[in-house]
Amino acid sequence: MENAAFDVSDREVFVCENPNLVAIAAAQLGADCASLVCTDGMPAAAQRTLLGQLRQREARLRYHGDFDWAGLRIGNRVIADFRARPWRFDSRAYEAAVRDAPGRGHALTDERISSCASLARKVCSTM
Repeated sequence: MENAAFDVSDREVFVCENPNLVAIAAAQLGADCASLVCTDGMPAAAQRTLLGQLRQREARLRYHGDFDWAGLRIGNRVIADFRARPWRFDSRAYEAAVRDAPGRGHALTDERISSCASLARKVCSTM
């Protein structure tokens, strides 16, 4: 083995897009936190390189992102490009997030509902 410190074979490595999640994990879990990579939005060259290296060394990537348009787009990209599996990033997690979200009660137009349905079909077809 070239570098035992980078032995991630068959280990879960969690990936998120939001740096707030890293701050929360550090505050609550400290050194007991699982391996966590933050892309801080759409993965740039450094993050793509790291995620690619992790996959080459057979890490099991688990992805969580925000449930907004950008988060879904980023999630689709990471899942497709790096064979990540969703981590609290599925319909059940989305429904819980909507149910518990502050500021609920905004009416959706028929056009917005149709747009959401179209996006949901695209997201589900890649998972």
